[in-house]
Amino acid sequence: MEDYKARKAIKEIAARELEQKLSLQRESLHEFLKFYRQQEKREILDDNWHIKVICDALERVYRGECKRLMINIPPRSLKTDIVSKAFPVWALGNKPSIKFMDISYSSGLAEKNS
Repeated sequence: MEDYKARKAIKEIAARELEQKLSLQRESLHEFLKFYRQQEKREILDDNWHIKVICDALERVYRGECKRLMINIPPRSLKTDIVSKAFPVWALGNKPSIKFMDISYSSGLAEKNS
């Protein structure tokens, strides 16, 4: 009987922790990006300050606080993964009616990203 109670308590704690984690991922693009990279690329995000800055800027766009955003950073800085892949997934998960347009210099890249 005591073993049953202990397993039940552990199960409840795990469920609460999971709900907290999911709630944080819904609220924060940066937290969602960590999860997204682990699921999509099967690797842990090598986090850096510029990633948090980009995520914060995109959250402002999502909330309507910023109407125009230009991100100029060197190649291989995760710009495409954040802006064209993770951000639309995160935004659509929070607001399914939102619309995106993926524009690129090449149709192949636009298709790959979408």
